[in-house]
Amino acid sequence: MDFQSAANSVLTACLTPGAHFTQGGYLVFGVRNEPREVVGMENDQFFTLDPTITTNTLNEHFEPALAWKHHDIEMGGKKIGLIYVGEAIHKPVICRRNKDRDLREGAIYYRYQGRTQEIRTAELRAIMDAERKKIHDQWLHALSKIATVGVSQIGILDLSTGEVSGAKGSFYISEELLPKLQFIQEGRFVESGGDPALKLIGDLQPVGAAAVNALHIVQVPTAISGVDLIRNFLEQRNVPEPMQWVRAICNEQSANYPVHFFIMQAGKTVEQAIAEIREVIVRGKVKERLLKALKDGRQDKRPKLDGDSEKAVIRRDMFDRLRAGTLTHDDVKKNFDRVMEAVLHLDREYGDRAFVAELLNEVLKTYGNLSGNRATRFRSAVCHLDQEWYGPRAGEVPIAIPESG
Repeated sequence: MDFQSAANSVLTACLTPGAHFTQGGYLVFGVRNEPREVVGMENDQFFTLDPTITTNTLNEHFEPALAWKHHDIEMGGKKIGLIYVGEAIHKPVICRRNKDRDLREGAIYYRYQGRTQEIRTAELRAIMDAERKKIHDQWLHALSKIATVGVSQIGILDLSTGEVSGAKGSFYISEELLPKLQFIQEGRFVESGGDPALKLIGDLQPVGAAAVNALHIVQVPTAISGVDLIRNFLEQRNVPEPMQWVRAICNEQSANYPVHFFIMQAGKTVEQAIAEIREVIVRGKVKERLLKALKDGRQDKRPKLDGDSEKAVIRRDMFDRLRAGTLTHDDVKKNFDRVMEAVLHLDREYGDRAFVAELLNEVLKTYGNLSGNRATRFRSAVCHLDQEWYGPRAGEVPIAIPESG
């Protein structure tokens, strides 16, 4: 069983007896169902499970993201695998795609006695009521703190950016610490009771308005997905640790993702990037396909613009509108395939990059609903632009990446 199959087995296990998604819980591997006895793991697949692939698989199927960890213990000389799924911060957790026949897009799965099924009205209402009460209690707690400390002494922590702002100035929490705070945002910053608390030591220097305006903060996802790669390329965003984004392609099911954009941000040559990618330990052929694309260049099959067939006429019209900057979102919806084929004819000299990137970014919003063939056409169009705009050319100086706003 490969890593992707292992990730899918975790997903399947979440829908079998033992899973509990209302308050989190454990999935246990290595214990017989009937009768309950420890038999141990039959192979080492659980211990070599790739958290990145598993997280990507879960995030593709459920929203909001599920927090999980896996570890093993020994009992009676036998290894048992444990997967802990934490209680969702925001409920309910909704299925976002129906790629697997056991799942239905838009469904909410609930653990009833002895079975898992789509939630019924009474249980869904109870979850929503609990969410409303939680928000109500959080507001009461916050207002109580404000009333005790005083409005002028309060600072607000934005967990999405790390900014702490108040009447006396602002400061930022480092990107290294910020992800850890995400795990305790449902807790309380208290002085007693054993709850997690943040302790700041040393002087805090306020950030002036000019510095804040000049500062650009980019969040790095815990697991970089293919959608993250495409979005950051289309939005021309500078990212921390660009080679981490390049290596993430090796964990996808396809090598057809933008790569030169991130290599250039890393200040690497293609040869240096190839050397780093070769060190990535991953199963499957995606890494080799990525290496081949970097070494030989992507070989896009581009239908010709000339010709008298109906498709050729539409394709040529779409290309002309792209060049003129008059193509609309409705044109893309109506002639999706021909538009993607027209993009393959845009070269490095094409001037209005923001225009075509905005069109493709709009398509990205519906990426999860695209058929397999259309998703492939879309990624090919994106990769063509990546290679044309940022791929190396013999004797040419690499084009600098613009500062993102």
